[in-house]
Amino acid sequence: MNLFSKKKSEPTQEKSVELVNNPTTTENPNISNDTIEFLKDINKDIEKIISQHNSVNSEHDVLAELASKIAMQMNNISHLASDTNASTELLHKQSKSLINMTTENVDKSKEGKKTIEDIVSIIMSLDSEAKNTYTSINNLWEMIQQISQVAQIIDGIASQTNMLALNAAIEAARAGEGGRGFAVVAEEVRKLAEMTSQSTGDITSLTNKIQAEAKTALNSANKNTEVISKGVTASKNALIKIDDTLDSFGKVENQVNEVINIISTQKSHIENILTKISDIDRILRETNSQIDHHITEANVVDRKLEESVSSIAKFITAKDI
Repeated sequence: MNLFSKKKSEPTQEKSVELVNNPTTTENPNISNDTIEFLKDINKDIEKIISQHNSVNSEHDVLAELASKIAMQMNNISHLASDTNASTELLHKQSKSLINMTTENVDKSKEGKKTIEDIVSIIMSLDSEAKNTYTSINNLWEMIQQISQVAQIIDGIASQTNMLALNAAIEAARAGEGGRGFAVVAEEVRKLAEMTSQSTGDITSLTNKIQAEAKTALNSANKNTEVISKGVTASKNALIKIDDTLDSFGKVENQVNEVINIISTQKSHIENILTKISDIDRILRETNSQIDHHITEANVVDRKLEESVSSIAKFITAKDI
């Protein structure tokens, strides 16, 4: 926006009319003294008009100067508005960048939530399988205990059978030759009882080892179940935190959108202000042009009035002579 040019008016020199002899002036005997007095009054009135006109022209100069000052201030305002508009535009772009980053973070958080949900599902499946494994091992433990009990019963029967075989051998020895066959059977029964006792011993030893391993497996399964349960709890808590984060991102996104809307509105207002400033600049230019034109025309009028005053003064001077 350029400053207005200021055109100074040229005030008419207010001067008293000197009555001088003009030998070239032709006297008119038909003009009366009243006419002369009338012309003198007109001459005075015209001089007053010229004086007032000079005062008005001076006011025009002041008005033109004020218009120039206003134009200068409007120019400063225009620059400030332009700078503000540029800052608002930059802020608008940064806000859009922020909303894009927020949206990207929301998307990533949603992906993270989906991943954790999958992990929770897997951990819960592991938890279910671990519990089933614990139940199976516990059932195996109980069956091993039952096998151990059966082995103990068999071992007891073998011991009793061995005792019966020994008693039968003693009775066969007492019978002599008649009990020889019975003694052979008794010996075989005794050997079978010993073998049974040895087998039950091996079974008992094996079941004891299996029980020890099963107990260790039960303890491990129980610990795994506890760890998995803690993992499920931690994963669920993580999901809650992610939900809270998503809620926060959602609130931030809404607030950023509100800020963007406000900035967009402000940007529109600033653009309107710039348009209004441009309109005011145009109006001030037109006003300044009109003032310059009026001053020019007023100077023409001043010259005409001065010429009229001079002519009247010459005429009056000639008549007074």
